[in-house]
Amino acid sequence: LEHHAAGAFRIRFDRPRPATELLVNLRSRALGIVYGDQAIFARRSAFEHVGGFRPIPIMEDRDLAARLRRAGGFAIVPLAVTTSARRHRGGGHLRTLVRGWTIQILYALRVSPERLARLYPPVR
Repeated sequence: LEHHAAGAFRIRFDRPRPATELLVNLRSRALGIVYGDQAIFARRSAFEHVGGFRPIPIMEDRDLAARLRRAGGFAIVPLAVTTSARRHRGGGHLRTLVRGWTIQILYALRVSPERLARLYPPVR
């Protein structure tokens, strides 16, 4: 970690989802794509250098992680952080995964975060 500007942890859900956890952790390691529920952390100097979080309604975590990666490297810590699976429970596991993948693809295709936010309902 001493040679990286930032990093994130592997993910584990509070109600185990082994296949989803495996896919998320593979995506993080192979593609370097991480989200806030993986407890992104950064050196203060790196965070300030990239301008911190941008004021966008969704994907601000992915945007920050990408800028930090370009600014000085990004490590995936082998320890897991536990995150809530309530979105999966409330919205249905498959539906939640498909919605997440759709938003990720559209974001990569440069659809505005304002439009993407409409596809992401609040957690109940």
